[in-house]
Amino acid sequence: MDLLKLVCFILIDLTMVLCTYKVLGKIGIVIMYIIHIIISQLVIKLQIQVLGLDIAIGSMAYAVLFLTMDMMNELYGKKNAMKLVDIGLATLITFLIIIYLIKYISINNDNEYINSFNTLLSNQWRIIVSDIIISYCVFQKINVLIFDVIRKITGEKLLWLRNNISTIICQIATAFLFYEFAFAGILEQKIIIQIIIGGLIVKLFVTLLETPFLYISKKIKPRGNYYERRKIRFSKYQ
Repeated sequence: MDLLKLVCFILIDLTMVLCTYKVLGKIGIVIMYIIHIIISQLVIKLQIQVLGLDIAIGSMAYAVLFLTMDMMNELYGKKNAMKLVDIGLATLITFLIIIYLIKYISINNDNEYINSFNTLLSNQWRIIVSDIIISYCVFQKINVLIFDVIRKITGEKLLWLRNNISTIICQIATAFLFYEFAFAGILEQKIIIQIIIGGLIVKLFVTLLETPFLYISKKIKPRGNYYERRKIRFSKYQ
C-alpha cells in the first residue's frame, strides 16, 4: 500500500508539471521548478518507510526537479536551462535569508507553533548550503551540459538516452555528497547510508518514470506565455 501511495504521488506530481506547462508555457516550467525547490527544503527531514527502506520525502520532490530542467533544456535550449539553475540558486539563497530573518524576529517568543517551526528548520543552513554548493553550483549545471552534449551527438533522436544518462549520473553524485555534508554529525552514519540508498532508489525510479513525461511534453502545444497573452488581451482596451 505504501509503495502504491508513493507511485501515485510521483505520477500526480509529474502530471502537474505537464499541466502547468500546458497552461503557462515556459514560465510554467520555471514556476514548478521553484515550487519543488521550496518543497524539497521544507520536507527534507520527513521520512517514510517503503519496503523496509527509509526514504526522505524531499528526495521525491528534488527528483522531479530534473524533469523541469530536462524539459527546459529540450524545449528551449541549454542557455535557458542554465538560467533555470541560476533561478534555483537565487531561490535557495533568498529562502535561507528569509528563514533566518523569521527565526531572528521570533527568537524571544515561545509558543508551540514557533517551537515547531524552529524544530523543523533546525540546521537548515547546512541543508541549503549543501544544496547551493553541491547541487546548484555543480551538478545541476553538469546535468545540463551532459544533456546538451549527448543531444549534439545524437541529434533529436534518443531523448531517453540523454535524459537518463545525465540525470542518473548527477543524481548518484549529488545523493552521496549532499547527505554526507548536510547530516554528518547530526545523524548516525548508518542512518545516513540508509537514507542515501533509499533516496537513490526513489530518484532512479522517478528518473525512469519521468522519461515518458518528457516525450509527452514535446507533443504538448502550450497556450503560450500567460503574461504575453494578457498583454495582448489588455492592449485591445488601450
